[in-house]
Amino acid sequence: MQFREERHNLKETWVAIFSFLDHLNLIEDDSSRYEIGVSDRGFSYLDLMSEKKARQLTFEEKKERQTGAALDGSTRARGQSNVRKVETVDHDEVCLDTDLLAIVRDVARRRQRASLFPWTVGICGGVILAWLLLLANADYPFLAFVLSAIIVVPAVAFALVNTWHLDRSRKDVHLSYKIEGKGAIAFSRLNSALERISKSGQTLLFAGRRHFEDSRYTGGAANLPELKDIMCGRGRPPLLELDFDVWHVRAFNKDLFFMPDHVLIYDGARMGGVSYGNIAIATRTEVTQGRNRARPTADAVVVGRTYRFVNNDGSPDRRFNNNCEIPLIEYGVLEISGSGLDICLFVTNQQAAFGSPEGFNAIQDLARKPIRQVSDERRSQASLRRREEVFCVLLDALNCVAFSDGRASAVEQAKLRELMKRLGSPWEDAEVDRRSREFGDRARSQGLKTVLGEVCSRLSLIREGRQREILVKCLDQLIAADGSIHRNEAAIKQRIVKALQQQ
Repeated sequence: MQFREERHNLKETWVAIFSFLDHLNLIEDDSSRYEIGVSDRGFSYLDLMSEKKARQLTFEEKKERQTGAALDGSTRARGQSNVRKVETVDHDEVCLDTDLLAIVRDVARRRQRASLFPWTVGICGGVILAWLLLLANADYPFLAFVLSAIIVVPAVAFALVNTWHLDRSRKDVHLSYKIEGKGAIAFSRLNSALERISKSGQTLLFAGRRHFEDSRYTGGAANLPELKDIMCGRGRPPLLELDFDVWHVRAFNKDLFFMPDHVLIYDGARMGGVSYGNIAIATRTEVTQGRNRARPTADAVVVGRTYRFVNNDGSPDRRFNNNCEIPLIEYGVLEISGSGLDICLFVTNQQAAFGSPEGFNAIQDLARKPIRQVSDERRSQASLRRREEVFCVLLDALNCVAFSDGRASAVEQAKLRELMKRLGSPWEDAEVDRRSREFGDRARSQGLKTVLGEVCSRLSLIREGRQREILVKCLDQLIAADGSIHRNEAAIKQRIVKALQQQ
């Protein structure tokens, strides 16, 4: 565990050192993004779209909305409006409901894509080698090196960085888990059960059963289980971006990752996922001989003994000098099966084995519930949030004018409340006054010029041309509210109008 943390810290250090290379990246992120909810009501799966797809979708919607204005009776020519590409993406606005099968298929499809980075490294290596050979035959090698390096070195770095990001964009899948309520409790119980298994004195994988014709030479056993060592620890699935480690079991050359909502299985180049709702958990005990990989540990239950060679009545065969004593160990057996998954673990700590079904029960109950459809709710929440953000920037823009002379007069405050109410603000007058006082405090502490610059940068939230026209009219009405136009008020208004035109 400590080694993994040190390796993670070293990786973060190298990423920080070479973060300047990100400025050479021109690849738009096309890696998949999913949010999986694990809560009292079961599971939910949201496709949050990649950055690239979300931008394209948002751009197309905006284009359709603006170029379709002519159908609403306006005089704007259809298809000729000036549509700008969206700079920021709110994934909640474009999310779609999906399911576990679609996510697993997406991960599998991305894993099968060939990596381009090794090819780029080879090509760049060839280019550098040819470049060095040319320099060696040049009349002035040092001068030629300096002049050509200005082009070759940035070009190689540009190719490597962009190919690296292209591979990540084509292969990576970002999984974001939202675990709360009973979901958090169920996942905690699952992790606790697997942790007890991993801390058992010995955990072995059942790989089959070997039968014998003459039990006198096998300690009196007609058959013995074939047991193999198993790896059990915490880790993260390859090519999946997770915020936490999950339990990882390697059995039969397969990697099993116990995710909060399913068991993710990697089998070489293939992969699949099994829902906890389709998994059956069974426990029992079995006594076997402590030979080969099986051995008594501190938590093992030794129920008797036998010998390597025995007579028909079970007594030791005295004809053999090396007839050693063999303990009989009672293992707790944990069987996990369903949907193609079939593993059997022999655990020396019987309490850990028999307590595992209880650890799986809660997560299985949630998995058997119908998948929740939450995209409409998330889009609605995103719409409300976007609306509130627009009103926030509208209020701040008006406050910039109101506090242009250091304070807002009573007339300006009254006009401000009136304008916000007419605009359909979701806030009461008291809330508008409170936000205005907070704006005044921020303007006095940071300086109005600094706050105005921050407000102008947020004006991109006001996307509709009609909303921008309304803001300009509201600024004019607020400026004229006290019967006089201050020079600072006119300058601030011009700064805001200019910022709107540049968006």
